[in-house]
Amino acid sequence: MNSTWSHTSNDIMMKKIDELSRSIDALTKQMKQLKDALQYAIVRERTRDVCCICGCELSYRGHDPWPVKPHPKSPYSRGDKCCAVCNEYEVIPARNKLLAEVSPVVK
Repeated sequence: MNSTWSHTSNDIMMKKIDELSRSIDALTKQMKQLKDALQYAIVRERTRDVCCICGCELSYRGHDPWPVKPHPKSPYSRGDKCCAVCNEYEVIPARNKLLAEVSPVVK
C-alpha cells in the first residue's frame, strides 16, 4: 500500500509541476509581449513630434517657436517646434512685441 501511495503521490506531484511549468511559460510569454509593447511605446514617445509649448502632438512639421522658446538652431534648443495654435496666439504676438520695441514704426 505504501508503494501505491508513493506512486500516486509522485504522479500528482509531477502533474502539479507540469501545470506550474505551463503557467510559468504562459507568464513568461505575457511578460515578453508587455516588454515589447512598452519598448514600442517608449520609442514612439521619443520620436513623435509634439508642440514644445503646449505638448499637443503635431500632425505636420510645426512652426519655429522663437522667441517663446529658443530658436531651433540655437545650441540651447532640441530642435523644438510649436503647433499652429501656439504659433498664432503666443509666438507671433511675442515677435510683434519684440519688433515694436525695436522699431518705432511698428506699433
